[in-house]
Amino acid sequence: MPVITVQQASTYAQQAGFTGQSLATILAISQAESGLNTGAYNGSDPYGGSYGIVQINGSHFSSGGTTKACALDPACAYKYAYQLSGKGTNFKDWGSYTNGSYRQYLGSSTSVATSTPQSSTQQASSGSSPTFITGITEHVFVFLLALVLIVVGFIIIARPAVESAAEHGAFL
Repeated sequence: MPVITVQQASTYAQQAGFTGQSLATILAISQAESGLNTGAYNGSDPYGGSYGIVQINGSHFSSGGTTKACALDPACAYKYAYQLSGKGTNFKDWGSYTNGSYRQYLGSSTSVATSTPQSSTQQASSGSSPTFITGITEHVFVFLLALVLIVVGFIIIARPAVESAAEHGAFL
């Protein structure tokens, strides 16, 4: 399983603890660093090269932080990346983050990272896409809001006429 999909990477990263913007960031970093190749190796990276989907530097192996086997296993690599990034708060250890090259992948990562995956049975039983349902819901909401505003407008307009009639004794 050398190259995995963004959705698969997202699942590993979420299981490791990444959420929200930190999830989108680590997915973009993974795409920039390894092309989502779980077996990627960069021998020109100083201090022992970099390995795996999140390109963990070999210096972390000698320091006892992690192992090469962990770096090549996406589930373990994302767990270590979560720890290394201060629970998703600091990505300075990745070159693609510090040089900004990860940003080109943020658009594709963000949509996957912020969506809630549905199982295939949920998708099949829904009968329509979430976008279609969302569109209908928005239209119904706007229609009801407009209806309320019209009714309130009529009440405001009609109120002076009722008060005027009451002042002249028309309702006695």
